Amino acid sequence: MPASDAALATSSDSTQAGARAWWRTLRGVLSSGLAELRVRPAQQEPALDALRSFAVLAVLCGHWATPEFSVHGGLPSPVQRWPLFVAGWSGVDLFFVLSGFLIGRQLWQELARTGDVRLGRFLLKRGFRIWPLYFVMLGFIALLKTPKPGWVDFVFLTNYLPNAMGRSWSLSTEEQFYIAVPLLLLLFKRRIPMLGYLAVFGAIEVSVLVARHVALVQLIQPGQTINDYYFELFAPFHTHLEGLLAGLVISLVATARPALFSPERTRGVSRLGLGVIALAFAGVLLLRRIDHPLFSFLELGLVFGSVTFWALLDHSWISAPLRLWMWYPISRLAYGMYLNHFWMTRGLNDAIVSGMRSLSGNEDIVFLGSLSATAAISVGIAVLTFVLVEHPFLLLRARWLDRSRASASGRPPEK
Repeated sequence: MPASDAALATSSDSTQAGARAWWRTLRGVLSSGLAELRVRPAQQEPALDALRSFAVLAVLCGHWATPEFSVHGGLPSPVQRWPLFVAGWSGVDLFFVLSGFLIGRQLWQELARTGDVRLGRFLLKRGFRIWPLYFVMLGFIALLKTPKPGWVDFVFLTNYLPNAMGRSWSLSTEEQFYIAVPLLLLLFKRRIPMLGYLAVFGAIEVSVLVARHVALVQLIQPGQTINDYYFELFAPFHTHLEGLLAGLVISLVATARPALFSPERTRGVSRLGLGVIALAFAGVLLLRRIDHPLFSFLELGLVFGSVTFWALLDHSWISAPLRLWMWYPISRLAYGMYLNHFWMTRGLNDAIVSGMRSLSGNEDIVFLGSLSATAAISVGIAVLTFVLVEHPFLLLRARWLDRSRASASGRPPEK
């Protein structure tokens, strides 16, 4: 064989080998992504999966009732007045409680273990989880919708300024939370005892109430209600913190008093958890009588915070439904569902509502049937984006964290 032909053959073999290796890698990533949706990690709290699933399903129900169903040709129906649909928007506050707890637990444990918080490492770790899918979604918006994303969308200020992706306001709030809390811990470090942070949180809550009172006084004019300035009060970080603070308090207690959460103490019905729920609801009733608009988000923080606290403590038959496996995949897909639901399939949503109406003249059935179909589409899209976007970056994060730990300990990274 001439030398040139041999070189070409060698090059072709090398290209084919590279393509096969690339395909094996891709197939392995896709396979492990689907496996991650099926197998709950051993250290994960099952009850929190259920609560996160409730949160995203509540948001979907609330958004479908107002305004998506009518936008796609739906007519008013009695079922839309059910509490799940009227108050579905509050699922975001449950998300806040869960984020406050999970992120707070990481930071408190690091502070207790090392006496310090590595801000850059923490932000990058969160970035691997949040940024990839978010920026992919911004890319879809840039291609498919108007207005186009601007700098506000890319720097997470959508809870203060007009933007292209309205529901990203909650992500902006959480990103600002990811910066504020580590800075708070770095400010105090070991200058105060761990439970002394409860006083700091109390002072922060007072400042939030003052800010919300000022906003209410300045925004609401005679003849108008809080609903006329919904976004200005609902979205800003400094007026809507209570869910995050509630999660932080729970994580602080779990770190400072881990015996409360030990398996021996939490086996069976948690009277402590039920007592906290009772106190929280009594507090909510009192706050509603004093000034509901001022205390509205504090009320939600108390309700969802107490339920989360109970769910972490209780291991009886009462909470058994929260530990079912079926909540895990929904929980894992919740982020993707929150970002993609309804807006990615506008034309299809119209067809679904129209198709449901052709099958039934009952508007309640049309509402619930079309909601189920559109939610199923959201799940399907979330599976794709998890496997193709989220999971690969989580693998990169795991590899980076392993190398970081290996470098700190002087051992070789795991293969």
